[in-house]
Amino acid sequence: MSIRVHLGDPHAGWMSVTLASGLHEYTFSASYTPRDSITELASALILFADIRHPSDLCIQFSLEPSWCELRITPASPERHMIIQLIGWEPSVAGFGRRSEVLFSALAERSELAITFWRALRNLAGRIDSKAYTSEWRHPFPKSEVEFLGRTLGRT
Repeated sequence: MSIRVHLGDPHAGWMSVTLASGLHEYTFSASYTPRDSITELASALILFADIRHPSDLCIQFSLEPSWCELRITPASPERHMIIQLIGWEPSVAGFGRRSEVLFSALAERSELAITFWRALRNLAGRIDSKAYTSEWRHPFPKSEVEFLGRTLGRT
């Protein structure tokens, strides 16, 4: 099944992220802190796109104070991947506890890498790097996105 990804324009340290497959769609607002999830995503996708590396991918997005993890893991057959968004909430003791699966879909490995690369490239085309840095509080991962495109044979 086809996966769709949209990264919204950052504003005041927040960015909407939408994952969709078929009729199922989930949108969340990610915070720029405590980590730069967009750069981490771009960097992880470079390894993910290279079939010589392990297939698992896990990126945390802060929702302040909760967070979610974007997980991509192999399915059977191996060319298919399971993409999940797992929601977490802080506990009273300070340790995270799993709350729920917010989104889940199955897609081909190559399709996932290209879909996320396109979302990153589209974001870069909509907002100039100075405005991105001002709104997201981190520089756009331009070199990572360009390298990912070359790895995928797209540029």
